[in-house]
Amino acid sequence: MELEYAFLADAASISDGKTFVLGGGVTILWRPQYPAHLGVVLVAQLTYHRSEADTDHNFLVQVIDADGNPVLPDIQGEFHVGGPAPGIPTNVPLGVPVIVPFPPMPVLQRAGAYSVEVLLDQRHVKSLPFAVAHPPSQPGS
Repeated sequence: MELEYAFLADAASISDGKTFVLGGGVTILWRPQYPAHLGVVLVAQLTYHRSEADTDHNFLVQVIDADGNPVLPDIQGEFHVGGPAPGIPTNVPLGVPVIVPFPPMPVLQRAGAYSVEVLLDQRHVKSLPFAVAHPPSQPGS
């Protein structure tokens, strides 16, 4: 099981094995006041080899501040991957789209550097650093 890609987005949904994304690739969250909500989702695609079909896996997602302190409780879960549908050619990668929403609670205490850490089967597979900042002032405001 491998992580094909992961990024933060404003919103996402999965339908028919495809991921539909709004505002993908978030690296800066503009928040006018604190504490503030994250207001993003984690979008990921896992791929696996046919020999890994019918196996169980687990994931862990952490959001940490610049000092490595958690800003919300860990998000964790387990999932089972099945085999390919009948008739799928052997050279087609098997994929699992994943969306992880974050709780709608104010967890960002201040502007600064943060990171989403993704672990798959107790193995760290991705860091997604992002910044939280006050919106730039607009001329005439």
